[in-house]
Amino acid sequence: MLGLFFSACKTNNTQILEQVERLQNSGNFAEAEKQITDWINRNEDDQQMKRRLLFELERGRRIQNDYSLTEAQLAVELQQQLNDFSLQEFERWQRENRFDMLTINGEKRFVNASVSNLFFRYPELRSRQKNYSPESSLARVIDMHVRRLKQLAAGNPDPILFPRDCFVKQKITVKAGKVPPGENVRVWLPYPSVFQTQGNIRFISANHSLQWLAEPMSPIRSAYFEATMPAQGELTFELKYNYTAYSYYRPVTPELVIPFDGSEQVFRLFTREEEPHEIFSEKMKKLAAEITGNENNPYLKAKKIYHWIADNILYSYAREYSTLYNISDYCLNKKYGDCGQEAILFITLCRISGVPARWQSGFMTFPGDVGMHDWAEIYIKPFGWLPVDPYMGIFFTSMTEDLTPEKRRELRDFYFGNIDHFRLVANKGHNQKLYPPKKHFRSETVDFQRGEVEWNAGNLYFTDWNWSVTVEDAGSPSEAYTAK
Repeated sequence: MLGLFFSACKTNNTQILEQVERLQNSGNFAEAEKQITDWINRNEDDQQMKRRLLFELERGRRIQNDYSLTEAQLAVELQQQLNDFSLQEFERWQRENRFDMLTINGEKRFVNASVSNLFFRYPELRSRQKNYSPESSLARVIDMHVRRLKQLAAGNPDPILFPRDCFVKQKITVKAGKVPPGENVRVWLPYPSVFQTQGNIRFISANHSLQWLAEPMSPIRSAYFEATMPAQGELTFELKYNYTAYSYYRPVTPELVIPFDGSEQVFRLFTREEEPHEIFSEKMKKLAAEITGNENNPYLKAKKIYHWIADNILYSYAREYSTLYNISDYCLNKKYGDCGQEAILFITLCRISGVPARWQSGFMTFPGDVGMHDWAEIYIKPFGWLPVDPYMGIFFTSMTEDLTPEKRRELRDFYFGNIDHFRLVANKGHNQKLYPPKKHFRSETVDFQRGEVEWNAGNLYFTDWNWSVTVEDAGSPSEAYTAK
């Protein structure tokens, strides 16, 4: 009888979660909140499920925050950025599902990055952008860097090359009125970890006492602070440091690759499912089999997956990761995603195919283009961990127009197994746990780039604070590049 009782409880829990997901996906957030509140009132003793449902309430609020554009606002943005735009065309694009849209409280709402995503997903529209230019400064920087890197690598067996010293300033500012004066605010900021292409990390200063710094090899390296909210105004946390980044370049001869026998620890750890975002569904397994075919070499399997993603997935700004139930499935079904979603899809397909793969993230630090970035690594015997950036494969396939097809292919191929030195790595794996542990829900449940903030009464979400990361070449302090 006790077994039947627990089975019934599990069934009821599954049903309420599935019902809430359906309601949220259809934009019926008011009814989802009612269902959650009613369940909690009837089941006050189930604290674990209560916390899960409270996060579903939070998820609903976050989704609504990501879908803030009204139909009229989106039309105005399109009018401002697109030549020869008409409302008839806008209506047709809606019928063709060109925008991420939800009906919330009876009103159409569009995801905040709808205009940018239109140009990413429909390249034929790019020439109609006002002030359009096909030139890509990022593509040219990468081209120059890769040419120089290959010159340095000639006759040099060491794949770790081309050091770049950087000065970094990170800042989080809690907005006035978000925390009562006198209350303690807790902040976690990402900090560079030590591994094969990153080191020589030198702490410079912080404007509050540093209470915890994670170990150098930590898979989620963070600096932790506490401070008191002032009587008036904002509260700022600032961190400064130097580090050295290296490029990685090692041409791999597939005939030298050693197959796995399945007993290797790295194989067991990094070819398994990892809930909730790397799930081996039947659809995912079928696709992996179709892509890899009869190939047995793990390096060539991963290369086929990399090229399939470059040819079949488009780039698109994403809603917050914490609002998605299964990122790899989301990216595959949509046929588009941002850098992290593309990386998780790549990792999932590799793991299904017997290729050890893991996540890596932090920031890209290209001159004039500093921002959050995610990519992947694969483990190939006897070469070890090799970097793979699926986003760059897509960038040189469908987002770059001012290089020759041969050059685009060369640079696309480079980012399978090699990487530039325009990186700052803080995470080696997603869904990692911070220390000290957060008391309240994370703003970012998958990644850790902007940071995390909370106070005694709850989490402070991204809308409650501002952040920035400034990166300078250490020898050229005037050349500063900032992400916000």
